[in-house]
Amino acid sequence: MKNNSKDLIIKLNDNFFQYAIVEKDELVEIKSNRLKSFDSIDKKISLLNEIIKSNPILIKNDWSSVKTSVISTKYTLVPKNLFKKEYRDLYLKNVCSYNKLKGKIDHYHHIKLGFYNVFSIEKKIHNWLKKSFQKNSIFHEGSSLIENFYNNISNNKKHFFIYFDDEVLHILIFEKKLLIYYNFFQIKKNKYLNYIFLIINEFKIDQEKIKMIISGNNSKAYFNKLKSYISKVSILDYNDFQLANNENNYIGLLFNNNL
Repeated sequence: MKNNSKDLIIKLNDNFFQYAIVEKDELVEIKSNRLKSFDSIDKKISLLNEIIKSNPILIKNDWSSVKTSVISTKYTLVPKNLFKKEYRDLYLKNVCSYNKLKGKIDHYHHIKLGFYNVFSIEKKIHNWLKKSFQKNSIFHEGSSLIENFYNNISNNKKHFFIYFDDEVLHILIFEKKLLIYYNFFQIKKNKYLNYIFLIINEFKIDQEKIKMIISGNNSKAYFNKLKSYISKVSILDYNDFQLANNENNYIGLLFNNNL
């Protein structure tokens, strides 16, 4: 971001509308709005409009840039040499229940890692985001995490990252500075441990040797739980932004500004 810019960074899923305002490379505001229950996309948009109208800062819409990350199960990672923009819908149809009429398809090119993240979100939500915020770039949350964790790799060893979101956890594994695994799962009490150990077993990872690095919401609580099973677990030291009463790595990763 430019030093004199005023930027809005948004994170949107089915349960939260969260945003951060960054001015002159300093975090000046961060807020999380939980969405009420809704039974249709139109109702969800109505709830989002209520949040926007109730906040005079968001109404102004005079941002230097807006970046929005969305969570979507409709995504796939495609190697650079196989990617063609005109085939994006075919990539998704092979891995999920992508509906071309209801979904808006997009992609992000992970240049250093050599692949594209092809994803889809509800077309009405996409249109609302573009209409509500000028200069809005929309990304899959996975791309934000992939880029951020990649930037925290200092050697060719295997790196096992976990990001704990509000209701899902993201698992990423890098080896020789290449992404070899990414997926996210719902957090349901202690069942999240099953997903972690499922991946550990699938990749035949030695629990005594693997260095697990965690980040996100309530990192300290998850750290205390995981250290009973993993001998080398640590919390990512990530401090792009600092704000009282918040974990630095949660802020920096949630409201990623590297894309």
